[in-house]
Amino acid sequence: MSAFGGDSFVALPPSTKHGVILFAKNSCRPVGEVQEVVFFPRRKHSPGSKLQCTYIEIDQVCSTNAVFLSKPAWMWGAEMGSNEHGVCIGLSAVRTKLLGQRDKTERLLGHDLLRLALERASTSKEAVEVISTALDKHGQGGNWQESVDYAVFHSSFLVADRSAAWVLETAGQLWAAKKLDGGVYGITSSFTLDTTFDTVSDKLQDVALSESLWQPGDGEINFQQVFCDGGDKSRLLSGMKLLEEKSGSLDLSIMFELLRSPSLMMPNITGSMVCLLSPSDSKLPCFHFASGTPNPSKSVFKPFIFTATVNFPMHTVSPDFGPEDPVRTNPRFQKQVDRRHSLYKHHENFRKSQGSEGELMKTILGMEKEVLTGVKEVLGGCEIVESDLTGFFNDCVETEIKFYL
Repeated sequence: MSAFGGDSFVALPPSTKHGVILFAKNSCRPVGEVQEVVFFPRRKHSPGSKLQCTYIEIDQVCSTNAVFLSKPAWMWGAEMGSNEHGVCIGLSAVRTKLLGQRDKTERLLGHDLLRLALERASTSKEAVEVISTALDKHGQGGNWQESVDYAVFHSSFLVADRSAAWVLETAGQLWAAKKLDGGVYGITSSFTLDTTFDTVSDKLQDVALSESLWQPGDGEINFQQVFCDGGDKSRLLSGMKLLEEKSGSLDLSIMFELLRSPSLMMPNITGSMVCLLSPSDSKLPCFHFASGTPNPSKSVFKPFIFTATVNFPMHTVSPDFGPEDPVRTNPRFQKQVDRRHSLYKHHENFRKSQGSEGELMKTILGMEKEVLTGVKEVLGGCEIVESDLTGFFNDCVETEIKFYL
């Protein structure tokens, strides 16, 4: 279980500075899997067109949002990401009592549901509706890894926008969702919802009864107790404690510190993301930071801002193998390919280096601190020019690579 999922956190006012909402996630995946960071612009689609997700094809919508994603390079969906409206989502893998052989049937992965929500929703509430509707229609299932060995899970989602946040947890085609009132919240490899939901699957009681997981005499359905099948909350509790201790002063630097804290570190963190969502009634931009590399303690967070024109680097985009890609030609992935992107390769050499590694890391983090200083100035009222932001992520990636050369 430790090979999948990761931990996601959200902090809402009044726990944060400047009235912003903060989001953070470490993505835990199989060691060595490449996670790419990609941008897709807003698009219009022809009526009746189809969309190929990781395994199955579904109906496309008329238009999709611009999205910024951190994703396993072999799949269509994403582990975490954000869109032009300030919606961001993180995913966790969960084992449930409904998980079984039927989940090997290829349907939508949780990652596909996440990306669909970012492409189609303009608020966190709409994102919950997109995921639950797609789940009701198509279900979830299929291998979570690029391997002949099967790993199947159900999904939990932490969803935030510039004014609200939701937690959405699923078991098969069942789901329950709750709007968060404020403070801090997190999800991990175990459910967190109990008997209180703001919206829930119509089939919840019927399935719980038919699967002998609940009886009417048991009282209200406790989603976690009835459907969850284990999971480790130790990292989640440690992270929540750190955030609660600094409630009222939470900012980007603390969220970076959170993801790098020893209690959250895992050997299989393949990517990390932190987002600052400015208040919806302000004209301030949202800042979306991604590592694009494994191990946040040896990675630098680089900022992306949605602008009318985006100059996005190819350094974080994995090779496109076209029709020869085993994902497209062989659902069982008998053939593996080298999916490392340019930043990954340079960072990999850095991780393996000896001697000067400590000093180099300090130098690289200096770039991150400069960016944080700039963000604080913007939040404090410093005027910004949008044209200066179009290649912000690109410039930071190229600067990081130069450090490794």
